[in-house]
Amino acid sequence: MRFVVRFIVGLCIGATLAYLPFRSSCLKGKTTTLVQATPVIEVVFALDTTSSMDGLVAGAKKKIWAIANSLASGTPRPKIKFGLVAYRDLGDDYVTKKFALTEDIDQVYSDLMELRTKGGGDGPEHVNQALSEAINDFKWSKSDNVLKLIFLVGDAEPHNDYPNYPTSTELAKLAKSKNIIINTVRCGSDHDTEKSWKEISSMSGGNYLSIEQDGGMEAVATPFDKKLQELNLRLSETMYGSGSVERRRNYHRKAQRRKQFDAEDAGNSAGYFGKTGLMPEGDLLQAVSKGAVSLTDDNALPADVADLSLHERKAWFSSKKKERKALQKEIRRITKKRDGFVKKNAPKSGFDKNVEKTITEQSKRIGVKY
Repeated sequence: MRFVVRFIVGLCIGATLAYLPFRSSCLKGKTTTLVQATPVIEVVFALDTTSSMDGLVAGAKKKIWAIANSLASGTPRPKIKFGLVAYRDLGDDYVTKKFALTEDIDQVYSDLMELRTKGGGDGPEHVNQALSEAINDFKWSKSDNVLKLIFLVGDAEPHNDYPNYPTSTELAKLAKSKNIIINTVRCGSDHDTEKSWKEISSMSGGNYLSIEQDGGMEAVATPFDKKLQELNLRLSETMYGSGSVERRRNYHRKAQRRKQFDAEDAGNSAGYFGKTGLMPEGDLLQAVSKGAVSLTDDNALPADVADLSLHERKAWFSSKKKERKALQKEIRRITKKRDGFVKKNAPKSGFDKNVEKTITEQSKRIGVKY
């Protein structure tokens, strides 16, 4: 009898352990539901910033919000992080410039706006230093539920002849060993670049894409842009920085830049907020809601809020939070219509659409559907 009991208990334990990763378990008569970790999409753009890339870099500045807004439509909704390595070659003003992976798309937009194209015109570029830094120097997430992507974007092949640097094929193999996929985007029609780009993407498990020299990006006007632009301006009125003086100044610059968005950027940035609820890093309402900043801390508050009494601060916070929640709801409603219009009418080619298509296809690996 004891043997039978032990056998049955053993089967139950084994079945429970096997079932745990997927759903829930019954322990002592209680049902414990296991929550899946939020999927994460991390994208580092390794971007050639020599003079021949002027059109694409200008277009990328315009389209980063469109890409973010599109990726935020996934189910389940992923956490999205972007990073950037701008590269040129030895002898130029710089060889690489790095901008860390972040969820703060306003910061990514600001980083892109600071980029200027210059130099080049002499064939190969220092692609391999950019790839090496993208693979090794960024803080990639370590969980299993993360899609790690590099988009190598340029019009010139790598300098595989530089001593003391790994070759592009060696770097592609290294990326694959770290579960980082390299997708390559050739701009223009250079055959040597095509050959190198195809080799890099193939060895790392990525896709090879070829687009026009200027990126082929087109503005997308919709009947909903004017309203979303208005809502974006109203949203910016709820933006207050928190933390140190320098952090608040940086936040203020982002808020001012947001107020200057044209209709397309305003529509996409508002849509991204409507879906995710995320504001730039250091946002006061978010920081207080998460307990990272206290309304009693005068030094972490902007002056016009710090001048209020604690009772007035609480009332102000409650009012602004309510206002933002209502804006988010309205933005979601209109963005749904705008997304449908864009899906039907937007061009299917160009840098932004190729990036979106590639990421949405590869996101299936972590269970995100579009």
